Amino acid sequence: MKDLIAREFLFFFVALIVALPVGFLFLYMLHVEPAGASMSADEKVLEMDLLFIGGLLGFVGVYLARLTVWGVKQLLISN
Repeated sequence: MKDLIAREFLFFFVALIVALPVGFLFLYMLHVEPAGASMSADEKVLEMDLLFIGGLLGFVGVYLARLTVWGVKQLLISN
């Protein structure tokens, strides 16, 4: 049981660490640029929201990949 909890914490922290670069990559791919010389307050909020959404997508993506690998392992081991 301790091994299961330790492994789950490990995957949780790996997902958090991977989510940050994925969030920045998501923001970079959208090419968010200010309309004027500097960003307005609304544009800054939009940029942070998009970064948060990208990070959340990265976090969910890591867990989906983990669940997929686990499912394939279970199928292969049972056969």
